[in-house]
Amino acid sequence: MILLQKHENVASPLTSNLNADYRKRDIQYNCFKAAAEFIQHLRVKDYFGQHRLVHGNLASLNQDKPVNHAWLEELDFVYDISNGHKRLLLKEDYYLNDTITGVKKYTIHQALKLIKSHGNWGPWE
Repeated sequence: MILLQKHENVASPLTSNLNADYRKRDIQYNCFKAAAEFIQHLRVKDYFGQHRLVHGNLASLNQDKPVNHAWLEELDFVYDISNGHKRLLLKEDYYLNDTITGVKKYTIHQALKLIKSHGNWGPWE
């Protein structure tokens, strides 16, 4: 399992062309950027098969959007690294306590392709 460490804000071909409108979006959605940057970290890339970038709806957040949060999963654990937080939680507890719906899971490879093709951090669907 990867331990949470501060990820670097390093420009990459995937992130350098993000459209300006997207970058100006509400601070609430920084979870999409944080999760997407984390999967680009070299140590995470070494474990492609075990990690999933996940988008979903948490009942405790703004319900104006059908997808309002992003996090990472590895086996039975959730990494929630949004808004400067670094939380490691059991997946079962996270889903139960935060009343999560509308979940979309992406392999690291799928997520990297979607970041590049859409020109943003997500959500994509």
